[in-house]
Amino acid sequence: LFGITMQNHGGYTYEGPNYNQTIWLDRDAYEEEYKKAPQYLTCLKETDDAVQYLLRELRYYEEDTIVLMFGDHHPSLGNGFYEDLYGKEFETLDEEVLRYTIPFFIWANYDIPEQEGLRISSNYLGTLTREVAGLPLSGYDVQLRALMAVLPVASTAGYVTADGLTVERSEDLPEEIRDRAIYSPHLGGNTGGAFQRALRQARLHSFAGIDGNLHI
Repeated sequence: LFGITMQNHGGYTYEGPNYNQTIWLDRDAYEEEYKKAPQYLTCLKETDDAVQYLLRELRYYEEDTIVLMFGDHHPSLGNGFYEDLYGKEFETLDEEVLRYTIPFFIWANYDIPEQEGLRISSNYLGTLTREVAGLPLSGYDVQLRALMAVLPVASTAGYVTADGLTVERSEDLPEEIRDRAIYSPHLGGNTGGAFQRALRQARLHSFAGIDGNLHI
């Protein structure tokens, strides 16, 4: 089951009779400057409660069940909101990458490997979920797994290698990473464009138990 909810998508100006605001910003100046934020946060609280209810019910479900939850972007609340939130103006590439980072989690009602603080981009989520579920991995999954080992983040804002190097363009990645990602014995040796396909998938699909930060 692949479910999509648009409840929190925006544009956070709804004034209908069935909207009941439950979240306020703690300063009057913020309430005026960031008028959309309270509605987004109110809807987010509703989603949080709904997810809690879902997982509580699934905990006692007889069939083995895995839940992957992630979002595809931050809400459109203005650059100033995020600069206040993070306390910085996103002037460096590392800070800009932070702007394109969201949380995700993988939960199951049975024992699965646990991991915290995983930092990956959205193109790896399918492979990671299939791996956690113990499902067979396709050749392409194996290629993505090899790529994730050396390049865990390939996002809209930039690329981050396993040793923490952040670059804006794929051409600026170390040659050994590009070579290792392109060559895969599981796919019969040199896979040609598999590396570029993986990077292209990461940029086109802006979709991050296991929990961590997902780069979009």
